[in-house]
Amino acid sequence: MTDTKQKAACDRAITKAAKLMIGSIGASHEVMLDRLLTFTAAQMVAITGKAETAEAFRQCAKTVEGGIFDHIDPTAPKSKH
Repeated sequence: MTDTKQKAACDRAITKAAKLMIGSIGASHEVMLDRLLTFTAAQMVAITGKAETAEAFRQCAKTVEGGIFDHIDPTAPKSKH
């Protein structure tokens, strides 16, 4: 399986998990996001350590602040929503 296909398959699995948390379990969007981010951070710390995990989250924040998701952000300038 190619990297692109693996990413797409993982995205589908995460989407299903998020829908299950909200729809079947009744979690709020905030709780669902908290659990996904907490799980991600814990897994990354276990694999790479806390320093690399913290740096990865900082880089993620810079990418978001840089506008990578502006096309889906209803508060972003020039938003199409």
